[in-house]
Amino acid sequence: MEDNFSYCTQMLKEPLQLGKLVGSGSQFEVEQSPFGAGDDDFNVDEMEDCDNAPDVEEEELAAPSTQSFEELKKLMEPINESIFKRITREGHQGRGLVPNKARVAVRYSGYWEGESSPFDSSLMRRTKFYFETGAGCDVLEGLQAAVLTMRPYEKAEFIISYKLLFHEMGCPPRIKPRSDGLFKIEVLHFTLIGDSDAFASMAAVDRDSLNYCRLANDEDERKQIALLITLNQNLMICYNKLHNPKRVCITMKALRRLTESKPSKAL
Repeated sequence: MEDNFSYCTQMLKEPLQLGKLVGSGSQFEVEQSPFGAGDDDFNVDEMEDCDNAPDVEEEELAAPSTQSFEELKKLMEPINESIFKRITREGHQGRGLVPNKARVAVRYSGYWEGESSPFDSSLMRRTKFYFETGAGCDVLEGLQAAVLTMRPYEKAEFIISYKLLFHEMGCPPRIKPRSDGLFKIEVLHFTLIGDSDAFASMAAVDRDSLNYCRLANDEDERKQIALLITLNQNLMICYNKLHNPKRVCITMKALRRLTESKPSKAL
């Protein structure tokens, strides 16, 4: 029973306020999703990546070492005073490091010292994790800093200071206060934002570049949104006729984002 629970989506009973979380701290309760691990069709946030995600073996979620962090640091190279790194698989030498202003896809697992199970893992969710590097990046500062030292295909282990993770307060019990973390990270690929050649080099699953381009003015942006709304409405109708509810939900999510959750004739 306990093993099954760890693979289920868990939701908060009450929403968290970011200001309190990074300031005085917050307390929260979680409740188990009514959908089990086998009901991912209803998890719209992760459906897109789950379509082609391989099965995850238990060994992949095992902590890479039971040594203390101080012992592990001796086997690593310091990136700076807050991050230590050990490469476990070399990346493509013909590709550069992940740059700023890029959309990057990674797999990762994070562990506390002395614990064999991850406190967070994209592998456990059976999905890739995407984010945009650079100013305004909405991932942990330490995670972004680690990824910026990596190349596509590279796997590496990092010890990252709590100062670049969850800081002094943490968010107990899952997120420990003032605790460094061990991260296993794999960079799958990245795409430069605004690169004119980027579309041709993107994997088919990532060819949604209209969502990430920078337009010249407000009028162009309004035209883009109108075209995307029409496109997604037609896609919803097509997927519905093909009896593919998963893709209908994914397209509906995109349409709600474009319309800022305002009613649409397709909905």
